[in-house]
Amino acid sequence: MQPGEGYTTGHHKFFRDTYPLPVLFAQGGPQTAAPLHRKSDLKAVGGFDTSLPCAQDTDINLKLAVDLRREFVVLDKVGVVLRRFGESISSDWTFEKEAITLSVRKSAAMRAIADGTFSDRAAAALAVRFQNAASELWRSGQRRLARNYHDQAKELSPRWYASYVGKMRWIARYGGFSMAERTASVLAQLHDS
Repeated sequence: MQPGEGYTTGHHKFFRDTYPLPVLFAQGGPQTAAPLHRKSDLKAVGGFDTSLPCAQDTDINLKLAVDLRREFVVLDKVGVVLRRFGESISSDWTFEKEAITLSVRKSAAMRAIADGTFSDRAAAALAVRFQNAASELWRSGQRRLARNYHDQAKELSPRWYASYVGKMRWIARYGGFSMAERTASVLAQLHDS
């Protein structure tokens, strides 16, 4: 594998050469099974937050990127092979894990806003992440929580609707979140029948 190639499975590219702040907010950071950090940097940001049940790597990556303006570089060598175990907290996606990750990202965003380093691009990336969570919650019947996440997406960026594709983006932009999700629900029912 050449530097920058990475590899893909499905639609997710696992490795990138660099991880600018908008990418960290949207996708998270590099695989951190074997990260190398300066001890002084870890001390400067307070180290890993062991009170988090998951997303400690996301938290430390954002602390280093936002608070110390560190950039991440991925080597072109495989250092660790990803293994999943049934009892591993990262073995399956749950909304609870996503909520923790979003909370970590929002906290980092507030720090970046306070020091003037939160770009419109980073805001839009994080807004899309919140909007995707809102859509998942809506579809699972948790409408009140979905609206809360949608409101957070709208606060972050006027382009919150960018998570929708094609005509659904137009419906979301001009008809609003509820209209887009109701339309998506009707279209899914028609598709299934």
